Amino acid sequence: MVRKVNVIALLIGLLAACAKVPEPVEGPTPALQAIDSLMWQQPDSALLALMAYKGDASEYNHHYAQLLTSELLYKNDYEQTNRPELQQAVAYFDSLVGETPPLQRGSGGFKTRPNQIDQTPFLAARAHYINGVGYYENDSAVQACTEYIHTHKNRKKYQKLLQHRTEMHIFAAG
Repeated sequence: MVRKVNVIALLIGLLAACAKVPEPVEGPTPALQAIDSLMWQQPDSALLALMAYKGDASEYNHHYAQLLTSELLYKNDYEQTNRPELQQAVAYFDSLVGETPPLQRGSGGFKTRPNQIDQTPFLAARAHYINGVGYYENDSAVQACTEYIHTHKNRKKYQKLLQHRTEMHIFAAG
């Protein structure tokens, strides 16, 4: 009986050791972060900067650039010409925040530096919002509303992260 328990414990241990732990995702490049910051005050200049951006090969930055492209096209009164790429970005950011299974990275998170908060839920919310704008522009009101609901859910996740970070700073200071 003891031998069976030892064998079962060994098998459970081996299975646990073989379980794949999601790897953290690399964050955005400083160039994309600068374009994102510029977008809020000068969307025309940000669009020009994004068009000149050469990018890097990481999956995260590819999808982040597609999100920025859609947002900047909208902010500059152009039609979204990258709808399929934007929808891939929506699925990618959803997988990072654990909403959908395609990439299975829900618990992998985002590599953050000290005093930096994970922006992924905010990017997922933005991706859903701008995807909803595209649906609305194509007269698909029901799909647009669905995207806006996803935006609200991801916004709440981001607010919880911000609240937790604030509480941790208060706790550390006190």
